[in-house]
Amino acid sequence: MINQNLIFDLGMSEGNDTAYYLAKGFSVVGVEADPVICVALRNRFAHEIAAGRLDLFNAAAFHTAGMAVDLWRNDAAQGTSSLRKSNKAQFADSQRSFSVKTVDWPTLVTKHGVPRYCKIDIEGGEIDFLKSVSGAEALPPYMSAESKTLEPIVALHELGYRHFKLVDQGAVRSFPICNPPLEGTYVPKPDWRHTSGPFGRELPGPAWLSFNEIKDLFQTLLEIKRHRTVGWTWYDCHAAIEVD
Repeated sequence: MINQNLIFDLGMSEGNDTAYYLAKGFSVVGVEADPVICVALRNRFAHEIAAGRLDLFNAAAFHTAGMAVDLWRNDAAQGTSSLRKSNKAQFADSQRSFSVKTVDWPTLVTKHGVPRYCKIDIEGGEIDFLKSVSGAEALPPYMSAESKTLEPIVALHELGYRHFKLVDQGAVRSFPICNPPLEGTYVPKPDWRHTSGPFGRELPGPAWLSFNEIKDLFQTLLEIKRHRTVGWTWYDCHAAIEVD
């Protein structure tokens, strides 16, 4: 059964997405691999954790639970910390590794149930985690994954999602705020810095696209990027089982 009052935030970073979901009245299961920022997250959300509204896992979302993997924390750009070491020259001296345990979809769902929405932003680990969702008896009505390639979009389709929106994460702070709200309660001034922004029925844009439509759109964006004629941002692919 779906818990309509629950959201999974996989890749919390500094926690602004989680703060938004909590402000809208949802309970949150947060997963963050970076042990340094987890200390700050536990301090920031001490009240919500104590109240049982937030369960925070210091773990790497992965295809298998209970493994020990290396997290490469980027002290210069924490939001790019990943299980994959960056080869960019500017980060050569700002990365350090930590051994962290992994957590997968079955583990999270067994403890908390299936959420209304699952956000996945784990810096290249999206496909690995989505493998653990395969074969699930129930899926969240809404799920999103950061999509630097077409692979996460294909993976969401293979799971059973049939409706898609591609959201420009560089434009999140310019999106309109739904009032009256269509998800949870109204939050007049959300802090959408370094976040995935709105979700579900509150996403901007008049229409959800089919898999073929979203695939064609993404491939067009990649072609534009290849020509280097416009600036490049990053995109989240939002997927829905059904739409109203």
